[in-house]
Amino acid sequence: MEEDILSEIDPKTFYAGSIANDNLKTINSLDFSEDGSTLATASDDDVIHFYNVSSATKERSFYERAYGVSNIKFTPKKNIIYSNTKGQIGIIRELNADRSLTSSFQLHLKPITSIDISLYNTFVSAGRDNIINIWDLNSNTLINSLKIPDSVGDPIVKYDPSCTVVFVAHPYVSYPNRNCLKLFDVKMLKEPFATWDINTPQITNIDVSDDGRIMSLSTDASYLKIIDALGGSGIQEIRSYDNSCKISTASLSPDGKYVAIGSEIHSSLKIFDAESGFCVNELIGHPRIPCKSIWSREYGLLVSACYNVIFWLAV
Repeated sequence: MEEDILSEIDPKTFYAGSIANDNLKTINSLDFSEDGSTLATASDDDVIHFYNVSSATKERSFYERAYGVSNIKFTPKKNIIYSNTKGQIGIIRELNADRSLTSSFQLHLKPITSIDISLYNTFVSAGRDNIINIWDLNSNTLINSLKIPDSVGDPIVKYDPSCTVVFVAHPYVSYPNRNCLKLFDVKMLKEPFATWDINTPQITNIDVSDDGRIMSLSTDASYLKIIDALGGSGIQEIRSYDNSCKISTASLSPDGKYVAIGSEIHSSLKIFDAESGFCVNELIGHPRIPCKSIWSREYGLLVSACYNVIFWLAV
């Protein structure tokens, strides 16, 4: 495992180390390369920016005017994949390390709602067609596909840290105000081996700690739930932030101790203790709500984004 500098950091000491103002519209997703050295952002103004994390400087950009960009993820080979935001059919495209297009996958009949990448160069995707696909990037072949018959809304997918289990969250057709979290073996994507009823507003993001024990469930309301990722039992409910815009999603620290989420009040990034639910820090500096954030284990920092990007450093 990579060196974990972040576990030695006190989140109460975070301060704005660098600010990047390279977008005109909201950043909808961001991800680190596997070694943590590069940050990629995708935004609603159809551009992907790449940043050198150690210097917090932009290295290059890639414009995708025809398709739009969202759900950006680095692959283990330091390529990136992303989904389109324009059109009614869900398309996933891959860029290589030179930022030139290598592959395009038309996997969904409706827009894509979620993507996650595995350690083995496969990815799982979910769409509004209620289809879950697992694709092998090494051979460019579809490994498994599943239709979720009882889903309504936007399904969300996430690998567990071992990449042997896929979590799928979606609202029930009969009970749209209730969600379920289904656990699938990646080799047998037919029936879930476990299903947990989750009494929350619609789930918009799943994050899991590195040890696979703690999970955060973001929702389209001012409500964040922390659960035991091994059994599904509740650990904490967090409500003391404002997500009236419905787009703010949480990021869990790799050790599962803290969770960060943007709040419309003060356009701040609030950091909560995942076990107690207490706010341990409120970071001010964004002109609008920072709807996305991500922790860097390797560099011991936290990054948040609205239409600009702030690299939060610790004392």
